[in-house]
Amino acid sequence: MYRGPERLRKGILKALVLEALNDGPKSPYEIIKYISVKFNNLYKPSTGSIYPVLRTLSSEGLVKIDNSDIMRKKYMLTSKGIEKYSEVKKSLEEFFSQTSPYRDILNELIDISFVIYKNKEKIMKNKDIETKVYESLKRIKEELLAIFNEVY
Repeated sequence: MYRGPERLRKGILKALVLEALNDGPKSPYEIIKYISVKFNNLYKPSTGSIYPVLRTLSSEGLVKIDNSDIMRKKYMLTSKGIEKYSEVKKSLEEFFSQTSPYRDILNELIDISFVIYKNKEKIMKNKDIETKVYESLKRIKEELLAIFNEVY
């Protein structure tokens, strides 16, 4: 089964959690709030997506439980996590830099994602709209694959 987009989403969420924890220890709720604010409330990860990421980061030695707050379970970056976040941040800054050849393409993709997300209720309520959006995206993907096949 092809899981490219799912892996991409998990990778992005992992980077966002590292970024949230770079500001200091946070509970899962605080991490969700941090990410939601970062995306102007257009995207809010669920606890069902945050906990597996925290488990993965913990098993990789990138985060640990902060025992300073006995009322709430908070997570914090380890020294290895701080190093990993620095690597991720540098990589993302290069990828999204003003001189990156991908910048315009990525901005357009992000805009398209937000248009779809903002209209998710219309898509969910109207099968005709859902079909048209799906077919449009499928057509664009096929056109892009054709372009890349021409180049290589």
